[in-house]
Amino acid sequence: MNAALKRGKFGTSILLELETQFVYLPLRSTELLKDKLNYLKDNLYGLKVIGLKEYPNVPPSALFEIVEL
Repeated sequence: MNAALKRGKFGTSILLELETQFVYLPLRSTELLKDKLNYLKDNLYGLKVIGLKEYPNVPPSALFEIVEL
């Protein structure tokens, strides 16, 4: 997995490059994870999707946790 900070229309977020796709993490996760990008890049840690949270009038948001590999 590769991870990088990317500046976009709505602010800076983390872009993950997975085996078959690219995924932007929610903006709320940027502050939490921006200092840990090297751990993700070095495959010491990964992100595990644990579900979706529903919000009115917007697409569901992924819930995830950081796990040691």
